[in-house]
Amino acid sequence: MNLWATITLVTFTAYALCIVISLYNHPLIPNSVVTRASLTEFSVTNTTTLHYNLALNISLRNPNKYYRTYYDNIELTASYKNQAFRTVNLNSFYQGVKNTTVLTLSFKGHQHGLVNLSNVTFTAGTHYHIDVKLYLQNVYLVSPRTTWFMGSPQSRSEFTCHLQVPLVNYIDGQASNITTKCDSDFNFFL
Repeated sequence: MNLWATITLVTFTAYALCIVISLYNHPLIPNSVVTRASLTEFSVTNTTTLHYNLALNISLRNPNKYYRTYYDNIELTASYKNQAFRTVNLNSFYQGVKNTTVLTLSFKGHQHGLVNLSNVTFTAGTHYHIDVKLYLQNVYLVSPRTTWFMGSPQSRSEFTCHLQVPLVNYIDGQASNITTKCDSDFNFFL
């Protein structure tokens, strides 16, 4: 066997080994769970203006054993009857391996121009179906030694949390200690 054939064989074997290792050891998408929800205001004026005050705790878990995660471009959108009434952007943050971070959020204000709300009665104790969508851009970090060789995998994740939140009053209202696992709608590795 000549020298060029040996070099080609070694190079091809090294690339094939790298591909197999990267397919076997790919990063997992994060897990998202709503652990607490409080709806203290939910009313309509002029049949198209929704007034709301929704507080949430969302646990975001990095299930990876070897990959640390940097969350960038975090966006949450709350909607009622398929109509978005608030979007919140969060600061980027870093999360270590096998770690859980609790995001504390508040959606408060009013939204004009919503339709099909004229026949809805908003009363204390009634449960309302509110969807919260969570959009993440993830950068997975292994270690500085391997990042130059393997790079940092990136993905976009989208979660939908289907919540049944009771409307509570200010006097005796307590937050619902609900545990709602969010569905992973989309995950795309870049």
